[in-house]
Amino acid sequence: MTTNGELRGIGLGHDALLYGSVDDYVGAISSFVRGGRAGREPVLVAVPHPKEELLREILDSTRRVTFLDMADLGRNPARIIPAVRRFVYAQSGRPTRFVGEPTWPGRSEAELREVMLHESLLDTAMEGTAISILCPYDTSALSPAVIADCERLHSYLVDHGERRASATFDPGLASTLFRTRLPPVPRHAEGMTFDHDLAQLRQFVEERAGEVGLTGVRLQDLLLAVNEVATNSLVHAGPPGTIRLWHEPSAREVICDLCDDGHIAEPLVGRFGPYPLAQQGWGLWMVNQVCDLVELRSGDWGTNVRLHVRIT
Repeated sequence: MTTNGELRGIGLGHDALLYGSVDDYVGAISSFVRGGRAGREPVLVAVPHPKEELLREILDSTRRVTFLDMADLGRNPARIIPAVRRFVYAQSGRPTRFVGEPTWPGRSEAELREVMLHESLLDTAMEGTAISILCPYDTSALSPAVIADCERLHSYLVDHGERRASATFDPGLASTLFRTRLPPVPRHAEGMTFDHDLAQLRQFVEERAGEVGLTGVRLQDLLLAVNEVATNSLVHAGPPGTIRLWHEPSAREVICDLCDDGHIAEPLVGRFGPYPLAQQGWGLWMVNQVCDLVELRSGDWGTNVRLHVRIT
């Protein structure tokens, strides 16, 4: 939807921007931000560096624009919703705008799965707020499969300045994605069952992760995350749980996969954070902060949490 050359907010709007050039990118985002400025709406812009620098040069003179580097914030896509909610609640009920680009070339298959889940959860996470969201997708660099998924995730698409309904939008996609099992672990993964003796579990992780070079603060981050997920498993599902650990040399990361027979009904668990309206899930929120990627799925088959920590 365009008015006087500016993309206008539509309340709880969540549109995808399909762009194939820098001019398309800058023009559409500038129009979206100008629309917010005209309505005195604070705007949060989170795009990967160096696009952040490009937009800063153009928009920095614009009041009420806050910038974040999505390459940092969105490395683990589960961190994005808490950041947007913090921004929205800080505005005391005023309408807001958010430009978020969590998908860029070079992201792993696991990261793209989590971006897709994140995008599918945005509408529910921001329900009840007056926010307009624009999510850029680079059609010249991303695969046709990623663009097709984008169209399933957004009810409206902005393409060459025109806003049109997506013919493939799926409003139930979040539930489907959350219930879908993660890909199987590799055969070379090492594993064990665990019960209330979490010291034994931590020792297993420390030894196996240390053998492939995960040390120092990053090792402590992984141990903290594993302990939290295992504790939740024992409290809500009961023993035993299982853990499998492996090393991905190409990605330079250690991956821990924890499973139990329990069921999590809320796909947004761990994405609300320690601020208003977050009554539970703070432990998983913390796990999302210390890990480079967290994959969580749950269905009638049980619950699976997969933790990724990079070796620095």
